[in-house]
Amino acid sequence: MAATPATPQSPSCTSRSHEASPSKSSQGVIMNAFFQGRCLFPRGVAPTLLAAFVGLVGGLACDGEETRLSHEVGSPEASTDLTAVVSPMASEASLASLAPRWEATGSLSIDRHRAASVRLNSGKVLVAGGYSYNSSSNNYLASAELYDPATRTWSMAASMAVNRDGPVATLLANGKVFVVGGYTSTGRTATAEVYDPATNSWSAAGAMRTAQEDCTATLLTNGKVVVTGGYVSTPEVYDPATNTWSLAGAQSPTRLGSTSTLLPNGKVLHVGGWDGATHATARLYDPATNAWSATASMATARWDHTATRLPNGKVLVVGGWEDVAAAELYDSTTNTWSPAGTMSTPRAFHTAALVDGKVLVTGGHTSNNRNTRQSAELYDPATNTWSLTAPMATARSWHSAITLVDGNMLVTNGGRTSELYTLSSAPMGRVAQGYTCGAADTFTPSCVYSASPDATYAWTAPSTGLFTFTTAGSDFDTVLEIVDSTTSQSLGCNDEANSSTSQSSLTLSLVAGQKITVKVEGYSVHCGNYALNIQ
Repeated sequence: MAATPATPQSPSCTSRSHEASPSKSSQGVIMNAFFQGRCLFPRGVAPTLLAAFVGLVGGLACDGEETRLSHEVGSPEASTDLTAVVSPMASEASLASLAPRWEATGSLSIDRHRAASVRLNSGKVLVAGGYSYNSSSNNYLASAELYDPATRTWSMAASMAVNRDGPVATLLANGKVFVVGGYTSTGRTATAEVYDPATNSWSAAGAMRTAQEDCTATLLTNGKVVVTGGYVSTPEVYDPATNTWSLAGAQSPTRLGSTSTLLPNGKVLHVGGWDGATHATARLYDPATNAWSATASMATARWDHTATRLPNGKVLVVGGWEDVAAAELYDSTTNTWSPAGTMSTPRAFHTAALVDGKVLVTGGHTSNNRNTRQSAELYDPATNTWSLTAPMATARSWHSAITLVDGNMLVTNGGRTSELYTLSSAPMGRVAQGYTCGAADTFTPSCVYSASPDATYAWTAPSTGLFTFTTAGSDFDTVLEIVDSTTSQSLGCNDEANSSTSQSSLTLSLVAGQKITVKVEGYSVHCGNYALNIQ
């Protein structure tokens, strides 16, 4: 239950100065507010937060007036005055951005490590194969699972024909998924398979000349896939149109833990790796000539690193074995490498993926003590610098990171649980606390629409799926209504779903980016405290 607010004055919009009483939760800053008629006042908003997010819960005008907010911390010298002019929807407050965070998002049917993961054209994520420490039958997995961002749930997909630990997966131009290589209970496999999401079925995709594990598979601009690295000394190209294989240039050295990245010019950059020694060398594959050539070497030898193509076309190479924290940038226009800063800790067997124009690196471990990392870091191409961001709930290595259609990032494998990293402007969890006194125009127990509820909040769905809105901890009877902000259509209304707690709760299916208005009202002239929760 929210802390008891200051005694409310008469329901008018004249007095707007209130003493600060900040509170915190695991979800971030909670806006302690009380409501007078159609006015909303913030309590406990730090000056820097309020300055950064004008329009947080509270601090908005009544009927389009100019509202001056006075915030006091410790002494008058610390006071900060801010002015905001708002639209005629006077009582609407915006639940603005909280810090980036991780959210639990369902669990796999079994723990998986070194599984292949890829985002389908439907937006779902396919996870196939891997190794399980808890399998009751075969530790080398053939099973596959699908993650649905709309419901944030996992379901079983059809299993592969071959058990594969450490395969690689590539989304083909036709929307199918190509999976090759891996380690089975009898050793490495040369076979490949193709998954068809439309039929939820697998089909054989021939076999390479060499049994393969820890290789790379890169989709070319012509729709074919070049496979190299790992235990491959004879790179090969797979053609989905004919379901056949052919050699990709001359014989090359084996390179375990190397990476391959498609460049803007259509060539493939193959970097680093291990063959008894760790390498800093790099090679280029040109599909037009079906040939390999040397290019500039990195400053640091590494393997089991990551390589991510940035929006500007450069390739960011990060971390690796042995205990590498440094990063480097490859520029294909000049065939040169340049320093790209240093992470806070060395990482290998980590992940790197683009999130909102930056590169998010998660987990991994070091070679000297095998400490698995829980931390996460962001690389900003604009400043060529690194910064720590919110850590994962679970330490992971040998995991997967997939950027979803809505821009959030799914981290899975490296265990059984999954997590979602979100930069959404829509906070989750306990997002606001409030106090309300019924105005003249009120909701009724029968959920009759109220033109002027005691409190309204603007909120944008961060992703597609089910969301539950609850006036938790209410010490009075509340009514909760959700309205589509674009169409003004009521999406649902609930009047005290739980009579023992005086809570109201609504669960709605929303789509990513959908803007809604959350309305909270008390019966008649009842005054009381509540906390608005969104899960």
